[in-house]
Amino acid sequence: MPLPSGTFTIGKQFDFEAGHRLPSLPPEHKCSRQHGHSYQVEVILTAPALEDPGFVTDFGSPEQPLTSRTRTPPCSAL
Repeated sequence: MPLPSGTFTIGKQFDFEAGHRLPSLPPEHKCSRQHGHSYQVEVILTAPALEDPGFVTDFGSPEQPLTSRTRTPPCSAL
């Protein structure tokens, strides 16, 4: 069966945890100590055609890690 034509969009959400400290704050400030945050990132990919077997991309493919197909935002955007 031939793959359909058109523009295709998929998305996936990823959750991760990250920690940091802000040493420039006074020691009594709650954020001056090591602490963490929970983040959720949504990746949306669009392709002009599907690849066999009908994917925009295969999120489970170890041969194509997601980081090689995306732009990294500047640290100030996180």
